[in-house]
Amino acid sequence: DEWVHQANLLRMALEQTYTPLIVFSEHDTPLCGPVPWDDLAKIVTSGEANMIRLAHEAQVHPEHRHLMLGSGPTDVGGVPLWRTVQYSARPHLASAYWYRTILTDWFPPQSRGFIEDHIYSPILERGWEWSRIFMYCPPGESIKRSWHTDGRAGAAKAPAFVDA
Repeated sequence: DEWVHQANLLRMALEQTYTPLIVFSEHDTPLCGPVPWDDLAKIVTSGEANMIRLAHEAQVHPEHRHLMLGSGPTDVGGVPLWRTVQYSARPHLASAYWYRTILTDWFPPQSRGFIEDHIYSPILERGWEWSRIFMYCPPGESIKRSWHTDGRAGAAKAPAFVDA
């Protein structure tokens, strides 16, 4: 009955989550293509990653290349992953604990906002070792693993505020 926006909706969902992992996917970003879920889950549950992004483009967008670390994907537990400091609410596999920590530290309950609009600065300031975000990048093929159906249909984002 109350508008709580994305961060608080996730907080509410995590109160009902009893698994160490979550798949985060907005309503208008359906998954596509094969995803090695078991292998990705092992990497996140081991602590090697907090989050593994599933791309929504066939390749890393040139405007986002500066957020990718290194020259390309490396083998992590037998999976081609590329380190990045780019958080995105597009589909990803993540540690539930990591999200609980982010929400506690960066999104007070009275805040109303999209996670990606507010978490970029903390990630950039603290660096990759803090965020441990990867993007799944299988070689020799499109890395696209989600679509976008434009659920807002071009409408402006809902107003947001994060009141620390």
